[in-house]
Amino acid sequence: MSLPVLAVFSLFLVSCGGGGGGNGGQGGADLLQLLVQPSFGLRGGTTTLMPFNTTSPSSVALVGPNDFPLAGAGESHYLELQFSEEVSEASILNGGLTVTGSDNLQRSFFLDKAGALDASNAFSDDAAPSLVRIYFQDPANPGVPAPLAADGYRLRLSNLLLMSARGKHFCVAEEGGVCTLPSDSVFHFTINGQNTPTGNAPMGAGPTPALPLPTILAADGEIRLFFDRDVDFTSIVGVNPATGRINVTSQDPFCSVPFPMAQGVTMGSNIDIQYAIPAPYMIPYNYGYIIYMPNPFHDPSEVRIRFVDTATTFGIDDATGAFSANGLPTVQNYALPSAIWNNGLLANGNFAPPRDLSLPQGLPLELPPKLVLQGYPNNGVSSVTVTVFGPGNAGASDSSLGFMAAGDGVLGVTDRARNPLSGDLISQWTIQTGPPLAANPEPPDLNIVANGRVLDGFGTAGNTLNAQIGGVVVGQLFRTTVNIDDLSRLQDVTDVLYGQFLNPINSLLNTPRRANPVLAIALGLDPGIPFPPGALVPEVTLNNPPLPPHTQPWGIRMYVVDALEEQVKIFNSHTFEFLGIVPGIASPRGLAGGGGYMYVSNYDSDTIQRFGILASTPFFHQVVGSAAVGAGPTALEVQRNVEDVVVINSLDNSMSFVDIPTFSERVQLSTGMGPTEALTTPRWNVPGGTFAYQVYVPNIISNTVTIYESDSPLMVQVPNGPEGKIIEEHGGFMGPTHGTWSFTMGPVMGTGAQGILVPNSAGNSVSYLGLTFLNLGPAPGFIGPPPSRVFNVVAEYPGGSLAGGGPTDCAINPTSLIHANVSDSAIAIYPGAGQVVVYGFATSILLGTLQLPGNQIFNSNDR
Repeated sequence: MSLPVLAVFSLFLVSCGGGGGGNGGQGGADLLQLLVQPSFGLRGGTTTLMPFNTTSPSSVALVGPNDFPLAGAGESHYLELQFSEEVSEASILNGGLTVTGSDNLQRSFFLDKAGALDASNAFSDDAAPSLVRIYFQDPANPGVPAPLAADGYRLRLSNLLLMSARGKHFCVAEEGGVCTLPSDSVFHFTINGQNTPTGNAPMGAGPTPALPLPTILAADGEIRLFFDRDVDFTSIVGVNPATGRINVTSQDPFCSVPFPMAQGVTMGSNIDIQYAIPAPYMIPYNYGYIIYMPNPFHDPSEVRIRFVDTATTFGIDDATGAFSANGLPTVQNYALPSAIWNNGLLANGNFAPPRDLSLPQGLPLELPPKLVLQGYPNNGVSSVTVTVFGPGNAGASDSSLGFMAAGDGVLGVTDRARNPLSGDLISQWTIQTGPPLAANPEPPDLNIVANGRVLDGFGTAGNTLNAQIGGVVVGQLFRTTVNIDDLSRLQDVTDVLYGQFLNPINSLLNTPRRANPVLAIALGLDPGIPFPPGALVPEVTLNNPPLPPHTQPWGIRMYVVDALEEQVKIFNSHTFEFLGIVPGIASPRGLAGGGGYMYVSNYDSDTIQRFGILASTPFFHQVVGSAAVGAGPTALEVQRNVEDVVVINSLDNSMSFVDIPTFSERVQLSTGMGPTEALTTPRWNVPGGTFAYQVYVPNIISNTVTIYESDSPLMVQVPNGPEGKIIEEHGGFMGPTHGTWSFTMGPVMGTGAQGILVPNSAGNSVSYLGLTFLNLGPAPGFIGPPPSRVFNVVAEYPGGSLAGGGPTDCAINPTSLIHANVSDSAIAIYPGAGQVVVYGFATSILLGTLQLPGNQIFNSNDR
């Protein structure tokens, strides 16, 4: 039998903001919310509007209490929904709202956009009114209202697809302007008492959102399980045979007690989670998980698994210690977020969120912190396997024993009518030890390499003359003598970036520290770790003419994203001394710098923030703005003319362009599947150039690179429009990820051309994707061929005999650390082999290696 596949993706939160929403203001300013229960309309000679009921579901009762009448002659049905602001018409019609019958087929409907049925329904553009009516229709007779047949129905509001006219996601419950546990919302109703028939039909896996990385679990991600109908939560968590207690918390029936990891089914649950790591590693004793239902009141078909530290997670209020392992009293310290309970059934005010019962606090409880799983030691080495038990599994138990002495004899996971699964549902994912990021693609002289909590690094000396083919590179790569390998300072590194110079004039000259490191440090000019004495440093020369202004100068402070502790940490880049954290930042993943600010992506809240990095300003290390972007932002990059911040939205396969002067999203464009990074160029302001800038996005799932080109003042010759456009989706790669911009800006074709170097993480090489043909459109008033850009792989840098998997990141070393047009070497990291490899840039010859475990290269300009 073919088993259905359950989906997994990292937990994300929709856009956040303060203030009241439009048309009622009860939602966060950047959230689309439903303000009251939906209503069912009967339209004919008179219009009758009937609100949905607000009864309370239990963990086993069927949900479907809303029953409405059949339509009479000349009558039709519609649904009315009151939102917090205007809604995007396109999002409604493209899956944001769906009505499904018992046959699992969607019913056709339309919006009265022209106001033909009711003038209050009329709207223009894409902005449907906040009071939305959807009229059912016969697909063969569009635009004509029609009734629904007697049946059971589900109205689903999609968190991913339903959006406001301003592009903000639908949110079930918000807290302080932030969406809490985003999920779909489902409302059941019937016509003429026809409950959705289930009979004795077995339950199975349900439809899953189309998201990237379907078989990869982020180290701080959650597993989401979807069923084809409302699931009995108790049947998943089970009953503990040792105590007779249902495995839910004392106060929250939709949140389980903590389960230990990889110890088999020891607590009577009907689910098994195995965390496989290679020898000689052992799973820490405190690794565990909880199971919870993120929206039990409006979508009981989804269940989530969160990995937690069981040593600090208590699901039982046990004042006597009778149920604790050590006999000591415990107090429940987590539950579903209070906003979910407060929003329970919208108009029903009977719900109160679980609270901390310890006397000093008494505050509402929230979910426990996520535990970051380890890759031990590289991505893809460890895995998680989830088995949801059908009735034939040897470990399946009867969860009804928690309610009745004899039980009903139904084993395994069931729906709320106690129909079991048709068989076990099994799914497996490999561990991704962090979002694939490399924030600064500029030519580096100092490279920081991350591997989990460890920060190490290597330096380059600017030439390959002394490199011996097949041997250790002399004068080209050398490992830094200082690293960070301290759990008290770093837990899970996902990005590293250097701040701006601290000297008052923000000098961009090459620092004198190699010639006189003491003076360089004393002047505050030194941006990096000292290099070994005697290293070749041909770039330490007088700059004639002086260097042009640089958009992203780096400096003595090193900023590190610690995703586990959800902090941006600050270090002295010379000594690695810990200096503190940047306050006011939640769920950071990526960093980008420019114009005196550092920009941070906030994965859980679908935003980016910025804070000052100039010590001479009052905004130094203070957050000074937030901008909403797409779902699950990770990597981001400041465009080199400091016009835009380009943000990768990992959960909806898109990239956002945030205008820096207004600090707001100006456009969001689709990428390939699994975008990992944004690599930006300056504007091509040279004779024969486009006067536009480009962005390259490697897509690890679709094996493509998305190429974007911006607006241009040459509007006729470069007709990209005011927001720019995607000019190509270039394929043929093998797991493309990370990468680096080649930084050549002349109209050069072939090797050395404008483009990027892309590691093939599922292959064994780095590909150089370059511009091989350029044709501008004809000048105004002239006739000629249309504009075109042609990109091709112009070089491959092979891994040769390196074993253990392909490269995961790369960099370029130039002959001079300015915006030069010549590169002398390409550098790649092969984490499976624990090697950094250097190639001749023009020859693709492997020149030498350096032993350095890690999987990500974070580049800094060491001027």
